[in-house]
Amino acid sequence: MEQPEGFKVPGQEHKVCLLIKALYGLKQAGLVWWRTLDKFMESLSFTRLKSDAGVFYKYDNGDIIIVIIYIDDTIFGGLNKVKALKAKAEFMKKYISLDYKGPVDPACRSKYQMVIGSLLYLMLGMRPDISFAVTKLAQHSTNLSDEHLQKALYICCYLQGTREYQLVFDGATQQSLAAYTDVDWGTDPNHRQSQTGFVIRLAESEYMALSDCSHQVVWVRQLLNELGLLLKPTPISVDNQSAIFTATNPITKHCSKHIDIHYHYIREVVERNEVEVLHIAGEENLADIFTKNLGHVKHHKFCEAVGLRFAAKSARSGLRI
Repeated sequence: MEQPEGFKVPGQEHKVCLLIKALYGLKQAGLVWWRTLDKFMESLSFTRLKSDAGVFYKYDNGDIIIVIIYIDDTIFGGLNKVKALKAKAEFMKKYISLDYKGPVDPACRSKYQMVIGSLLYLMLGMRPDISFAVTKLAQHSTNLSDEHLQKALYICCYLQGTREYQLVFDGATQQSLAAYTDVDWGTDPNHRQSQTGFVIRLAESEYMALSDCSHQVVWVRQLLNELGLLLKPTPISVDNQSAIFTATNPITKHCSKHIDIHYHYIREVVERNEVEVLHIAGEENLADIFTKNLGHVKHHKFCEAVGLRFAAKSARSGLRI
């Protein structure tokens, strides 16, 4: 594992971290989790099925208890409900779980939706730094818990602490228009879907995100052209070489035959010389702020990169929102 940002020791940047425990997202994390779970279930007298490694069972005085585990979701079942709940309680002593009980309080839901609505308004207008967190919380507007509400209020506390942030367009990059796109493939723990994001500065899923970004770029170009601004080809930066090759080479490969035809729009705008697709290192891709949780150092770095600065730093000339 590479050293985290802000913790590098001068002269020892080449060294890597030796992990004591597995981290979520690493290649071996799933295997480590399964081995740990298997040993724990064995300690509870459960036996793992050979035909499905995620199903465990045990007999308690003739009554069978079955446990089904898929990633981080667990179901306990059995003919004797009392014994199944007892086994569940023993399991939850080790693994902290969220257990939703009964319908959601209407008052809590109303308050949550009001907070999320306000946060969405801010996110779309002037605070791109909260995009990932707000869109994730907005997915639970009808089925929520008190923890979801607390997380939403935590974002409000963050906004209170950064209320001096301003979205600045000062032209310091000397680029008339530039764009960045990224996708976090299949990492959503709830439904295993991908998170797409892109930012515009005045692989398969990566390719689709690139095409979506190009639609917005073309619209911004048309808007600026109507205002009398002549633009050079707009660079779109993406951290996937396969997506770049597919976008710039109008050929059909076996791995891209199934992609819907409307995603190939990116090829048209590349041929018209309206955009050019460039590669950027993953750790420098500004669109990461919209697709995943970032550490404090990178989050602050990308906030400044997309134009969010404290008022004291943005006092120079430029358009401020």
